[in-house]
Amino acid sequence: MPRASPCRRLSLSLALAGVAHATDFYVAPGASLQLAIDAAQNGDRVLAQPCTYVETIDFHGRAIELIGLGGATATRIVAPAPGTSLVRFHSGEGAASVLQGFALLNASSPDGYGGAISCLASAAAPIAAPTIRDCVLRQCSARYGGGAAGAGAGLYAEASGVVLERCSLLGNLADQPLGQGSGCLHGPIRLRHSIAWGNSAPQFGGTPAPSADLGGFQALRVLAGDVHTGQLYLVLGSLSGMAPGIPVGAWTVALAFDAYTSFTLGSPNHAPLSASLGVLGPDGRAETLLSIPPGLVGALAGTTAHHAAVVIDLAGPAVVFATNAEPLALLP
Repeated sequence: MPRASPCRRLSLSLALAGVAHATDFYVAPGASLQLAIDAAQNGDRVLAQPCTYVETIDFHGRAIELIGLGGATATRIVAPAPGTSLVRFHSGEGAASVLQGFALLNASSPDGYGGAISCLASAAAPIAAPTIRDCVLRQCSARYGGGAAGAGAGLYAEASGVVLERCSLLGNLADQPLGQGSGCLHGPIRLRHSIAWGNSAPQFGGTPAPSADLGGFQALRVLAGDVHTGQLYLVLGSLSGMAPGIPVGAWTVALAFDAYTSFTLGSPNHAPLSASLGVLGPDGRAETLLSIPPGLVGALAGTTAHHAAVVIDLAGPAVVFATNAEPLALLP
């Protein structure tokens, strides 16, 4: 039997050592995510059981994966008290620092940056570029960037290259006019296959949810990522919920097909949706506006409308991406 060369034996030993070093830390419901993060080393995973974790966390520069095993529908983080971001990346985290499968809810950072997520660089740590995947950032607020920051209500990112993949940013509020057009994001953030709905800021921001009595409007932002720049998008709606979904090629659009779906499919760019069909701009972004005329109390008061977008490659032609469906409750 031929013997492996010394270089090959060394490479194999290093590979096995790397595999042996990686550790999975399981966090039981009610236990501390932060304690598991602090115990982990680069390359490890922290696996959180489905639960609502009441705490704020800091990655402290660790190149680890923090994964919610129940996904964002069952694994949540909420703040124990207002005043700080739920998740902080302030110590030079890169793409190998991953937050995946969490809902980040109802956080408030009135004097800070990023109600849900804050990514800040410093002289000692000149980058802040983690990966955020399969997360929901909902109803968070901050002075700059309600959802995620570099200064954003949802996420604030400064001197960073944060990547958001398959994320939803919903109902976040930035108090100052740095909400990056939606009150949910601020900073150099790369968005892939994500959707923003109902976020607001004093400048370039959204508005409160439309009222079926008084009317109103709401912006739906499609954030498909730069790989889809120049491709066609179409926003569809349903007044009947999300199940069982509409199969379209390899994708399933999470809408229950009804008369409203048929209308949005057959009559794009008509009221109540403007710019529901078009071409994705730079970074694969587009914006659709839902406009509700006043006086619809009897017909739509209390109704929840769901909307989702599909991206179409005309070279196929084929649907190459579908967003998740996002709800909008029409107020009385």
